[in-house]
Amino acid sequence: MAAVLDKAIQSHPRDRFATATEMLQALKTDVGTIPPTVPYIHTETPRVQPPNIASTPQVQTQLQAPTIVDNPGMKDWQKATIIGSVIGVCIMASISIINKQPPEAVQATTVLTGGSQNNSVLQPTASSITREAAISVLNRWQEAKRELFAPPFNRSLGADLTTGEAYRKNIGADSSLEWLANNNSYYRYGVQKIDSIENFAASNDRATIEILMTEDRKFYQNGKIVSGDNTSFDTRLVRYSLQLENGKLKISDYETIKVISSR
Repeated sequence: MAAVLDKAIQSHPRDRFATATEMLQALKTDVGTIPPTVPYIHTETPRVQPPNIASTPQVQTQLQAPTIVDNPGMKDWQKATIIGSVIGVCIMASISIINKQPPEAVQATTVLTGGSQNNSVLQPTASSITREAAISVLNRWQEAKRELFAPPFNRSLGADLTTGEAYRKNIGADSSLEWLANNNSYYRYGVQKIDSIENFAASNDRATIEILMTEDRKFYQNGKIVSGDNTSFDTRLVRYSLQLENGKLKISDYETIKVISSR
């Protein structure tokens, strides 16, 4: 105990115990194994540096040397006893706080996949959206376009299959459907098929799927076919964004990546 106290009350911080855990370990160790204290002489007033307790990331207990009033009548062994008592109380308080920490609190700052805090890797979040469910929505969308973009311009089909930007562009106010209905125009479709699935990814309530699809469409206005970009028979790479809305999978947006071939 005398050796531990001697090391604990050294005037320079580097000669004292770095942490409460280190001092506790010294108290449990034979006196012969405690590293000897090398005196350090300094002309300036020493500053007490609080130790870092690395054993728990959320509890930062600081040990600070008590202030001892210089009393000519107080002997060195009395000062050492007082300081040792104060430090001992601090150590016991630290141990009590650490032991009361739940495992979740001690480990809350670490997301581990391989046991290393510095090399933590976040695992991808699982999704209930399957590849088959995404393909099913796209097939229904191709079929629905025959009634969406031609009389009777069935809006309910569009609301059932689209949301977000896809709904705004195709079904909502100032959408393609409104323009067609107001300008005596419509589409007729021939072949519509999904040739292949190029990519699929899902996370939480969203998914992205890229497909190669072939479509034969004709644009009519005032009962006549209008040639141009709106009338075509081609194969395209299209990327669809999907989203779960109230438990139902819908198309939230889409874009043509490139036209593969045109017939």
